[in-house]
Amino acid sequence: MQYTVLPHMLRDYNLQNISTKLVNDIGAMCPTFDKAEQGLDLLQEAITNCGLTAGEDFFIGLNCAGPEMFDYEKGKYEVMVGIAKVADDLVEFWSDLLTRYPSIIAIIDPMRKQEEEHWMRLCDRISDRCLVIEDDNQIVMSSCQGETTDTFLADFVSCRCKCKIYQSWSTSKRGERTVQINRLLQIEKQLETKDKLKPLEPNAFPHIAPPPLPEPEEGEGEAQTEEKAKKDGKKK
Repeated sequence: MQYTVLPHMLRDYNLQNISTKLVNDIGAMCPTFDKAEQGLDLLQEAITNCGLTAGEDFFIGLNCAGPEMFDYEKGKYEVMVGIAKVADDLVEFWSDLLTRYPSIIAIIDPMRKQEEEHWMRLCDRISDRCLVIEDDNQIVMSSCQGETTDTFLADFVSCRCKCKIYQSWSTSKRGERTVQINRLLQIEKQLETKDKLKPLEPNAFPHIAPPPLPEPEEGEGEAQTEEKAKKDGKKK
C-alpha cells in the first residue's frame, strides 16, 4: 500500500513550487530540478513520510538514460541543463552520487554502450554495492512503451526461483502500471496468508573488475622494448 502512496505524496510537493504534473511517454512524473540531488532528496523525504526508511525498507533504482543525455556535437553528456561531462567525468559523477545516496541499489544505462572502457571503470567502482545494468540485456524484465493491463510480469517476477529478480515499472501514475503494483500486493497478501512470504534478504552484488590485460605474444615484449629504446635514443 505504501508504494502507491508515493506518487500522491510527490504531487503534494506542488506546494513547494516544484512542478510534478509533467509525465513522460512511459508514465513517469518529470519534475524540473536544477540538480540530481533535489529529485533524490524529494523521493527520500516522501519515503520517510510513508513511514519507511530509504535503504532499509525501500530501495531506489535510477534509469539514467545515458544515450539520451549524450550531445553528439559536443561529445559530452548533459547530465543536467547546462552541465555537460565527458565519459571520464561521468564515471566520477555516478560514483559520487551513489556514495552519497546508498539507498540506490540499481543504475540503468549510466552511459552509452560504446563507452566500453568507462563501463568497466564504473563497474569496478560501484558494482559491489549496486547493480549496473545496460538496458539492451536479456536479464531485467521491464514494462516500457506498449504496455497493457495484463499482469503476467507481476506473477513472473514473483515466481519461486533461486535468484533475485528486479522489476522495472517506473511509477504507478497510469493504469497499466497500477495494475502491476496491485497484483504484486495481492500476491504478497496470498503468500503472507499461507506463511510462505520469505523475509527480506540483504542485498548482495558481485564485484565486476576490469578484465586482465592480454599477455604479450612471444617476442612481442622484446620488440616493444627495443622500439622504446630507439625512441629514447632519438630524444637524447
